[in-house]
Amino acid sequence: MSTPAARFSELFPLFRDGLRLQPGEVILARAPMRWMWTGWRDVARGGGGDCSNAAVTAYAFTTLKQGRDPEMVRLVATDVGIDLRLRAGDLARPPRADEPHALLRALLHAARPPLGIELTCTAKGIPAATGLGTSAAIAVTIIQVLAEAAGRALSPIDLIHAARLPETHLLGLSCGFQDQGAAVHGGIANYRTRYGDGVEEVEIVELEAGEQLIDTLDAGLIVVDFGQPHSSHEAHLGVFERLEEGHPDALRAFELLGEAEAAYHAAVARGDFDAFAEAQNMTWEAQRLLHPSMILPMMRDVVDMSRGLGVRGANVNGAGMGGTVTLLAEPDRVGRVIRALQNVSGVTLLQCGIERRGVCCWRRWAKG
Repeated sequence: MSTPAARFSELFPLFRDGLRLQPGEVILARAPMRWMWTGWRDVARGGGGDCSNAAVTAYAFTTLKQGRDPEMVRLVATDVGIDLRLRAGDLARPPRADEPHALLRALLHAARPPLGIELTCTAKGIPAATGLGTSAAIAVTIIQVLAEAAGRALSPIDLIHAARLPETHLLGLSCGFQDQGAAVHGGIANYRTRYGDGVEEVEIVELEAGEQLIDTLDAGLIVVDFGQPHSSHEAHLGVFERLEEGHPDALRAFELLGEAEAAYHAAVARGDFDAFAEAQNMTWEAQRLLHPSMILPMMRDVVDMSRGLGVRGANVNGAGMGGTVTLLAEPDRVGRVIRALQNVSGVTLLQCGIERRGVCCWRRWAKG
């Protein structure tokens, strides 16, 4: 067991033996985002605990190739308007948490790649700040392609830590483990986090879900984006302030999250769709109690309407406050729900299903 500082020193810098990339060669990585079942307890201020989720078919991609300028590292994410051009001095300087694209800068500062490479990232149309773990999936793919280019074979646990520590250890931001965990592992799993004596640890426990339950969840899954970006770090501050003040709603919310976690495990073990939807609704109730701003009025209205059309369960993804809600409908009612939601102003439906695989990485030769 290691402290964050010790683990950071063990993992970084990634590049210790030069760049392993041939002219014309491209390294690619893909990682899934996730549908959060429970959360909050995987954050240090939440004390640690079990948080489960399912990876979904919404992906982050990163490619790495030789760039045109041998004196810089370039990172491009055209779909969100990012074009970072970092020279040796920029890579050597630890970024501040309040500067633009701080997480991307922190990842590159930690990894210390050689100059002359170009990284391209995309979430393929998934908006930022949806609560699906987009930034964590991007971070995992960036670390994965850099590790491959450095000739470093990171274990799944090391990859999770390497994608998370630049955000927590370098920038000092609040961040759990389950987002990076889902991007690395995929499928349906529990991320068991423990904090204490300056140590942070995560264990991956795969949940043995039967194929019929997975397929039924996949058939009934609807992700609704409310298009109001939020800061997960700021949301964490508000929730944990209430918890540490002993607010009764916050205390009850954390009790409910633990009860919901146990209910999900039991439902998955039995292959029980009805019990799973009940566990999801326990998460919704816990999220309602966490903070007055966690569930926006529009989210509540859409969920209430959808329940009348065949939706059995609902919960907010991530830190809430304007991102996405996952609805779980009876499979034969999905079309009716989607048609109704398409007529609701201000919401967008994201096409997602259950993804069984985690991060993958490969090399190819590019023409031109």
